Amino acid sequence: MPQVNPRDVINDEFPLGPGTFALESSNGRWKAFEHLVLVVELLMFMVDGKFNRLMVFMPPRHGKSELISKYFLTWFLGSFPDLRIILATHMASFSAKWGRRSKEILERYGKKLFVKEMMDEDGKRVLVKNELQLDKHSQASYRWDIEGHEGGLVTTGIGGGLLGEGMHGGIIDDPTKGFKRANSKTHQQELNDWYYTEFKTRADKDLETGKYPWIVYIAQRLNKKDLAGQILNGFTEEDPGEPHIDIHEALEILRSGGSIPMGTWVVLNLPALAGEDDILGRAPGEALCPMIMTEDDFDQIHSEMGSFRFEAIYQGTPREREGKIFKRKWFLDERGEVLASVLTNSKRLPKLLNEARYWDFGASGEDGDETAGMRGAYNENKLTFRCLVYDKLTAKQSLYKYKSTTKKDGLDIVSIIEQEPASESKMLIQELMDLDELTWHDIRKDKVSGSKLDRAFHLEVMAETGRIRFDQDHMTMAEIKMCINNLIEFTGEDGDEDHTVDTMTGLANYFMLNQGAEIYI
Repeated sequence: MPQVNPRDVINDEFPLGPGTFALESSNGRWKAFEHLVLVVELLMFMVDGKFNRLMVFMPPRHGKSELISKYFLTWFLGSFPDLRIILATHMASFSAKWGRRSKEILERYGKKLFVKEMMDEDGKRVLVKNELQLDKHSQASYRWDIEGHEGGLVTTGIGGGLLGEGMHGGIIDDPTKGFKRANSKTHQQELNDWYYTEFKTRADKDLETGKYPWIVYIAQRLNKKDLAGQILNGFTEEDPGEPHIDIHEALEILRSGGSIPMGTWVVLNLPALAGEDDILGRAPGEALCPMIMTEDDFDQIHSEMGSFRFEAIYQGTPREREGKIFKRKWFLDERGEVLASVLTNSKRLPKLLNEARYWDFGASGEDGDETAGMRGAYNENKLTFRCLVYDKLTAKQSLYKYKSTTKKDGLDIVSIIEQEPASESKMLIQELMDLDELTWHDIRKDKVSGSKLDRAFHLEVMAETGRIRFDQDHMTMAEIKMCINNLIEFTGEDGDEDHTVDTMTGLANYFMLNQGAEIYI
């Protein structure tokens, strides 16, 4: 397969390519790492009209936005000052940040780094300096124009209106922020509506050259139904998606002097850790750019984030999160016995522990409903479940059980009560918090939102990386096995009997938030 060979981006048609422009305008701070050189090569093919749709997926902090939303954007408008670009990100203010940065570069280097074509006295084509400057009325970061020309930039957020605006080039840069939003069906529909009815309809052909408008999409993958997934594979079962081509095949065509049909997406996925047949020629498992992040760095991130999110964000291969997420092998051996590695006792734990008890109260009708209260401790990056209260209780019984357990736990144990959106849940929690007998206890409510699967993220990561323990001195083996079996059977679907799982996920989220952990939801 063809491999990347760094090449001089200066030629007769483009005397200063985006890579060289980045080096010059950054005073050498921008680094031409091999993976970015490949992106520059593709950008040049695109601007030359060899294709007009490019998707680039790479891990966070590896230079995709700086290269494309800052340097390439500025280079393109400086090189073609009569053409226009629209830049969109997940938030209008974030898009305007890139608009401000590119504007500052053009103000500083507009009279130094761009050229235009002219004819000399002998009728020969020559390139001379093209001194560009911003239109004097261009004060805003989200919209600016080039003096004496038709070109300029408009920035917007996803969902923002673009009525009356046109573009010869469009950049979509990380249109969704966070897993929780990416999983939202409402947001997925919003992305689809915006892309097909607002953004894509703004594209104009360059009437002078006849070149088709281009679109560059750069992002870290989050979901199979994120905007990239919708474009490539369709939003519904009836939608086949837009045509696309693998990067190996695309480079073979482009480097041989060929073109790719307009409207076909060239998809470049640069995973953090190389797989087989890597486009950069890396060995399997080799880091994308060790000067930025090493294999050890990625291993650490993987352990903190878990496989599901790491595969999407850092490897560019999102998958459906369905079925049972807590794997049997994390807790049980081949005979079904609890692994010794998930068991502990008081002798192994320090005497002073950071502890809390998390409560999940059922609806508590006349016949009662399941109520669970799990006490847990967080120490040395491990979560230990120490004591479970679990029973089918009426509202009156729940009140008594909560009072007696909270008193027994003592003043040092934080008491957290899950608050679902339902009004009866709020009333019960307020009644518990107003108890005179518990005035000096630290009682908090946890207003949960999002799906149960999303809320189980931290617990899933802890379980996958071997950081969950059960205290045999305060829990019976029957209780431990019940909790483990509930985890293994957990699907996150409404109606499941998952009160014990809710208390364990609640504790994991509480301790992670108090540890200042990064939330990948």
